Amino acid sequence: MLHFKLETAIKHIISVSSLIEIAGHTLVLAAATELSEEMGHEISQSEQNFQRLFENMLDVFYRTDSEQNLTLVGPAALGVLGYLPEEVIGLPASSFYFDPQARANIVTAVKKHGKVQNFPARLKHKDGHIVDVEITSSAIYSEDKQFLGMEGLFRDVSEQVVIKEKLHRLATIDELTGILNRRAFLEKANHLIKHLRRQPEYSLLAVIDLDKFKPINDRYGHLSGDRVLKVFVSLFKETLRETDVFGRLGGDEFAIIFRKCTMTEGLEILERIQEKMQKISIRLSDNEVSISASIGLTELHEEDLPFSLALARADRALYQAKQNGGAHVAMLLS
Repeated sequence: MLHFKLETAIKHIISVSSLIEIAGHTLVLAAATELSEEMGHEISQSEQNFQRLFENMLDVFYRTDSEQNLTLVGPAALGVLGYLPEEVIGLPASSFYFDPQARANIVTAVKKHGKVQNFPARLKHKDGHIVDVEITSSAIYSEDKQFLGMEGLFRDVSEQVVIKEKLHRLATIDELTGILNRRAFLEKANHLIKHLRRQPEYSLLAVIDLDKFKPINDRYGHLSGDRVLKVFVSLFKETLRETDVFGRLGGDEFAIIFRKCTMTEGLEILERIQEKMQKISIRLSDNEVSISASIGLTELHEEDLPFSLALARADRALYQAKQNGGAHVAMLLS
């Protein structure tokens, strides 16, 4: 009797198939090719490399279905948002946005353009804080152009956002007083004049100069002078309206733009501030120091471009206030 030992061999193949219709019958057309051992090893190696890349990438890969529920999330989600991938699969992508409407805006943009790149968004970390991210996503479509969902990456850019905000603040805010610096104030002022040309409105410009500030600096030193300026600015800030634009032109000279404000209303605001200054004193060394200010006030016109034209008028009014002994508001209409 002859005995045969059958060996079981594992074959690796790649196959493709599609449905076709012939004479009213649906058939499956398939083709396959056997992989050599070397080809199989290369594919396996490629799959392992891709898996390592997927697991170790710092950006978060994600995929959604057509209803915008998450179907795949990369491991980097734990480091960026504090969630394990299995915690978020199946949940709406919008539930992780600080403003859910922002997600709708991204979906709309992707459907319109096919993709978005470095789209800014704010996501919610598991512990509750906000994470600024940039999102790059593409639409997924079926062969018949049906929208199936989206896939893409998002990265944490919180540190870059903080740096950008700091740089913007340094470029626009006066470090001592916390109000607009000269450059930022003049920029806003020129924009306003252009706005007045399109949509006229009552607006005023006031230029303010602290009375007898130099003797304070000379007698008590610059640190005391800085303290006086901070108190001076705080009196204005607590009285001005949200729509008013307040800036430091330099030294002890300041400016205010009163938006949608008549001359009578502007004078009332400035008089209230003057009254507050009369009631306070600042202790410097062993002395109580009072403060006052001279103010030049003028109307803003659409012809005040460049803005230096309006500044020149307000400065002439300020000179009149100084000539009248200070602690006074002087007006110059044209």
